[in-house]
This record gives sequence, structure tokens and C-alpha cells, in this order.
Amino acid sequence: FSADTGMAEAIIVATRRADQNIPPGEVTDIDPAETTYAILRSRPTTSAAAVETARTVADTSSSGLRQLSVGDQSVGWAITAKLDPAGGGHPSGVANPAVAQAAQALTGGDLDLPPHQPVGLPVIELRHLGSRGPVDRDINGKTNKGDPRGPFDVEKLATRETYALSNWPILWSHDNRQETTMVVLPCSQGTVRPDMGDKAYQIWEGFVNKNDEPIAGAGRLHINRDFRLNSQSLGACLTPEPAIGGRAWPSFAPTPTDTADEPLWEKALALWLNTTLGLIARWWVSSRQHEGRASLTVSTIGNIPVLDLREVPRTKIENLAALCDEYYAEPLLAANEAFHDSARTEMDRAVLHEVLGLPETILGPLATLRLQWCAEPSVQGGKQTGPFDV
Repeated sequence: FSADTGMAEAIIVATRRADQNIPPGEVTDIDPAETTYAILRSRPTTSAAAVETARTVADTSSSGLRQLSVGDQSVGWAITAKLDPAGGGHPSGVANPAVAQAAQALTGGDLDLPPHQPVGLPVIELRHLGSRGPVDRDINGKTNKGDPRGPFDVEKLATRETYALSNWPILWSHDNRQETTMVVLPCSQGTVRPDMGDKAYQIWEGFVNKNDEPIAGAGRLHINRDFRLNSQSLGACLTPEPAIGGRAWPSFAPTPTDTADEPLWEKALALWLNTTLGLIARWWVSSRQHEGRASLTVSTIGNIPVLDLREVPRTKIENLAALCDEYYAEPLLAANEAFHDSARTEMDRAVLHEVLGLPETILGPLATLRLQWCAEPSVQGGKQTGPFDV
């Protein structure tokens, strides 16, 4: 903690990478180093206590999850995890080590929910299942000189229902009151800027950017980029018809081997990202610098761990899509209130037990994890909506 400001700070001790020619952000075969993350319950009250706490953290005689104690007093906990430039999640700021352990296991394809034995689950990062949409600057931005960069001027609709009258419907921003069900209506429309018609079609149909990355065009599946967990309900949504994904809701286009299965994959992913496990996995890989908010950039929404639809039989994907149709109009509570959201609990049961065939005995420990996660300070964000404080 800073002696000057009282704010939490971080000291990172690292070894310079030998190969300096790797472009920033590029995923390589270099194995991400294992790192010890230490989470303290409170600020050490004296310099002597801080020194003893540091010694406890530096003791690497045991790995994995461990409690940190000074004398007979518990001061926090530590966990060994990857420091991965490609994502992978992090336990920073997590109060309950059980939540961190469960989230970390989930990214590796295990449901580790004590006292239940771990259960395998096919999980993959979202980017392996398709392409993300454009950043908002490519839709309506301007250059540093003030010239148009994106082809559209974005105008908010008077009512969302009138999106059907628009040639260029856009799901641009948030309105919590109208975003509680998995199907969300576009809120805006685009007007093509002069002499930018070709680029407008490019945004609608998709393109390849300067890094040879395919960028999705208009679609039905949209990911919540700046997720306010303590007021917003949805990790992802579907628009009734294809729409351009805007600043708050970038689009994502699944790319199954059989293109005819794309609508099924859209529904399956929308459903998964709104289950308890979908919410926790999304939160785990997000920036949590602001209380009650799990943020990603457009380029990092692909880091979200999701169900690997490539490893799921098509019949089960059809069943997931059917469940999405069943629950698409069911109102969901804000994410931080998932612990008493009966609709989300029913979705969890249907997805994990009835469709994926996991044992029913996993549902009790999952309910405990749901409660633990909702009690996390970074999830509540100052709103005392949970039954417990951590």
C-alpha cells in the first residue's frame, strides 16, 4: 500500500524476455510463468507486520492454494496461477479463495466444487469458436484530424421497437430496464456518412483487418463488454435480427464447421454466458478495477472461457438452443443477485444436468459457489444485496 496515498499498489518482479522481437499481445509458445498472487484481508498496521507478511508470502515451500498467517493470525491467502498475456484469468481482489479456486479450475476444464469430486467439462476461450466484431471507432469514430474514420453517424432510436424501420440497426449502449431478457432490441441506427457507403457495407458484412484478423459483421449474438455486475443482468444477448454490435455490445460471430449450425451456436453461447458458470468465467478474465464492474476490450472478449461447442455433440447443441428459446423471454435479475434468481438457477440445472448430463449432485455445490460469488466485493460493488459480507 502506498504510504502517500493509502491506495493499493503492486510491485512486479520479472525477468526480461529473451526474444524482444515478438509483437506486443501476440500469443506465442512461451509457457507463461507461474506467479504467486497474494490477497490480504487488510492493510498491515505496522512496518513490522508488513515485513512478516512479506516473509509469509515469499515462503514457497508449498504451492497451489495456501493460507497466509503471521503467528496465529490469518492475514489472507495466496494461490499459484499463470501470468498469461493471452488471458487466463486472475485472482486479484478476490476475497474468497474458494471462488478463485473454482474459477481457475473452470478455465482448465474442471468443475471443482467441494465437497463434490471434480467433474470434467469441455471449455475453450471464445476466440477459438468464431470472430469478434469491430471496435466502436471503426463504426462511428473520427481520426485525430477530425476526419471520419467509421462510416456511420449513430443515432439513438426514440423507442427500441422502431429498430425494424432502420436499414442499419445497431445495438450500441445499455439500458438496464430493457436488458433483462436474453433477447434485446437494437437501441440505435446508423446513418451512412458521405462517400462511405462501401465501408458501411464492409462493417455490415465483415472484413479482415490490417493484422489479418477476421472481423465479424452484423449478427445476432452480442457480448456485454463493460459488464456492471451490480445492475446489469446479461453477459450476452441476442437481437431478433442481425444488427451491428456497438460500443457496449460488440458482436461475435460463431464459425462452426457447418455454417448452417451458426444460429444454433449463437443461441448455445448466449445461454451459456448467462448461466452462473458463464458469469463467473467472464468475471474471472475481466479487469475488475472498478467495483461492481467486469470490463473487457473488444479485442479481449475472445478470452472469455465458454463451453467448447466443437467437443459437444450436435444433438446437445440443439438442446441448448432449444433451452435458449425456452428461456429467452425470462427476466433475469442483476448478476450480483444470481444467488436468489430462480430463473438463472433453473437454467443452470437444465444446462448442466439435463443437457450436458452432469450428475445432479453437482447442483448443491454449485449453489454454494453461486452464493460465494455474489458475496464477492467486486461483484456487489458496494451494493449490499448479498446475504453475507466477505
